[in-house]
Formats: sequence, C-alpha cells, structure tokens
Amino acid sequence: QIAINLDENKYDLWSQFVEMYISGKEKLGYINGDLPPPTPTNPGFRKWKTKDSTVRGWLVNSLDPSLISNFIRFPIAKAIWDSIATTFFNGKDTSQVYDLK
Repeated sequence: QIAINLDENKYDLWSQFVEMYISGKEKLGYINGDLPPPTPTNPGFRKWKTKDSTVRGWLVNSLDPSLISNFIRFPIAKAIWDSIATTFFNGKDTSQVYDLK
C-alpha cells in the first residue's frame, strides 16, 4: 500500500513515491504508457484489465478522500495518473515532465 496520500500540497513527493512503488511492483508501464490497453478482442485484454485495475486501485487509494471523486471514474490507470499530473503538476520538477505527454 502507498503510504503517502496526495493532497493539494504534496504532488511532487507523492508522484515520486507512487512511481517508485509501482515500479517496484513491475507495473510502471500501466501509468507511463509503455503497456497501453490491448483491443478488447485480444486474448490478453482480460489479464491486462485486471492488472490495470490493481494499479488504478493503488492510485485512488493513495488520494486524500476529498480528491477521490475527481479521479475514480477514469477507465485506465494512465488516465488517472495523467489527470492528477495535469491537475497538480506545478512545472518546477523536471523529472515529472515526461508524465504530462
């Protein structure tokens, strides 16, 4: 479980911690775009969706409760990650720039 909850003042710390956590679980591709969703007819779609749902859960559970409703409806983890970055990234931490693409 991710030990830091995102609120409006902790995005830089939160994003670094979450990225490290998800990378440690070998699921970074679900938030950085390296593992895009296969087509629903692809035999691997169900497995991909299950793993993506796990990452979505990690992201949503690491949010301050007041923020959850803003991000829970996104269909894939990358969309949640990108929306959080768009909402909270202040442009000062250059290590996060690639996440906004």
